[in-house]
Amino acid sequence: EDTHARVEGEDEDEGQDDDVDTVGETKTVTLREEVEGAPGKDKVFVVYKEEVDVPDDVKPPGDRNTTWIQVAFLKTASVAELQLLPVTAFLPTNTRVFKFVLQADWTVNAARDRVVESEAWNRWLRGASVQVVLRALGVVKRLVTRGELPADYLMAVL
Repeated sequence: EDTHARVEGEDEDEGQDDDVDTVGETKTVTLREEVEGAPGKDKVFVVYKEEVDVPDDVKPPGDRNTTWIQVAFLKTASVAELQLLPVTAFLPTNTRVFKFVLQADWTVNAARDRVVESEAWNRWLRGASVQVVLRALGVVKRLVTRGELPADYLMAVL
């Protein structure tokens, strides 16, 4: 069974409310999953992306001064459609603990199916992700207030 995904995106940053403190970028991304012999199914995500400064005492892969952390929330009319989504390191891992996608430059095991929790880099990323997720939840709050997500969405993803 062949599946293909197509990605389309558009900026969401215009018209942000002043009470939502975000330092990153927000986009709407549409993924179309196409399974051979079946009609395609679109999933729309709101993606919050933030560049984070890496402290000198943490050695990241590639020895960079910054890294990106992204949080993606499924745009849906009903929270019943929410499910656990993968932590991703450019490809999904088998780690599914949130009802949103958490993407970062994690160090993964050789099979690429899980984040190596003992790595100092991953421990730092986990801590840095907390603040990014909190700011991303501010974007979700704004979308709930505008009626673009269900009223109970914020509590459903926590």
